[in-house]
Amino acid sequence: MDKDYKANTIIAMMVAAVAASGLTYLGTAKKGSGKASGETSSLLEECVDILKEKGVANFDNDEAINGYLKAGGDQWAERIASYDLAPDKFTTKDMNASGTLTASGFTIDKSDDGNILVTDVISGMAADKCGLRAGDIITHVDGTSISDEGYSNSARLLLGKQDTTAELTIERSGKAQNITFKRDNDAQLFYDSKVIDNILYVQIEAMAGMVEGYLDQSIKDNPDVKGYIIDLRNSIGGETDIGVRCADKFVGANKVVLKSFTGDTETLVTEAKGDEITKPVVVLVNGETYSASETLTALLKQGADCTIVGEKTFGKGVFQREETLSDGSRLHYTAGTFTVGDWKNWNGVGISPDVEVEMDSKLIGTDDDIQLKKAIDLLS
Repeated sequence: MDKDYKANTIIAMMVAAVAASGLTYLGTAKKGSGKASGETSSLLEECVDILKEKGVANFDNDEAINGYLKAGGDQWAERIASYDLAPDKFTTKDMNASGTLTASGFTIDKSDDGNILVTDVISGMAADKCGLRAGDIITHVDGTSISDEGYSNSARLLLGKQDTTAELTIERSGKAQNITFKRDNDAQLFYDSKVIDNILYVQIEAMAGMVEGYLDQSIKDNPDVKGYIIDLRNSIGGETDIGVRCADKFVGANKVVLKSFTGDTETLVTEAKGDEITKPVVVLVNGETYSASETLTALLKQGADCTIVGEKTFGKGVFQREETLSDGSRLHYTAGTFTVGDWKNWNGVGISPDVEVEMDSKLIGTDDDIQLKKAIDLLS
């Protein structure tokens, strides 16, 4: 058999098997619920049986379910396991999404011996500065034994407020050592600002946390700047209402309409207060500018003296919701689309810049950041 054909066949069967495992685990393929459903369930189960007997069939149930859900065309669909069903896995996901670990620049998982494994450390961030390294095993936090108390019970001891500390005992290359971990927080990670050539430069990495408050304070602290650069490159989106409130400082009356697939609508508005900022704004975007960050871009373009610089945005014009399932887990799914003002929905299309400047995103923040240089030139 041709090598490539064989490889493709195995991959196709594994995809089918992943879908089948997810279908069975969720209990959505109910026998007798319809001919099509029964036939699909039968075919998928047949593929699973073949792989169990002759191939690879070590399924991660969560991945299997999510693979099945995404096969339906919703790339954002995800089943989130309940704490009761998978406490260790839930803890890992919850911890790695927490403000402390995200802002401090590291991720964890449960080690083989029941302690905390440091899986990744980002250079220059709080975890790196205190001396943590990928591969370290955290055995104690402030004297509490992780293995004695249990991973899910004690991993949360790593969490805490900005600049508080935790005394960690780690094992590295078979040797124990102590490290003082000084925590960072999520609000500072998602937002940064500085003045460049009498221009207020604002970098927003996500519409989350206290971003709106930080933006408001930056504007108040710098009343005499000649303009603003709002950097939304690599901004992953977040909460739509935060993006709307950030835009409200610059624009008059406008609206964001979220229309669910059920026909229900929700409207978020910016108001005409008469004290909107009238100084020019440049918004920096690229192909990793998502969702709520695209909403902020659209609102500024429609209602402020705004120029968009960079590359076409990602094009995520849909929003998600969650429903609790019978087993306590949650289903994260795409619930509808949204529009800003009189613009058409841009899902899968993106927002094109007024001034296109192509650049490798790795150069953001370096001396070779030509997109930022162009923004400064436009405001000079």
